[in-house]
Amino acid sequence: VCHGQTGDGNGITKSYGMGATPTFHDDAKRGLAEGDIFNTITHGKGNMKGYADKLEARDRWAVIAYVRALQRAQTGTAADVL
Repeated sequence: VCHGQTGDGNGITKSYGMGATPTFHDDAKRGLAEGDIFNTITHGKGNMKGYADKLEARDRWAVIAYVRALQRAQTGTAADVL
């Protein structure tokens, strides 16, 4: 919800004046290792609080898979599904 439906950083936090919510679609975020993303979800980073007390580890890994799917949806081609 914070990063937007497509992961572009235009989620609910923008309407509350938090204009720095990152997009998942820049090269730096695409290049992050899954372990780094897991660490951020677990412990938080910057304004983002950690989710270790809200999401079990397997659910945090599921969030990472979803983020990767959002990223792929922005750059994939028809050849990727053939």
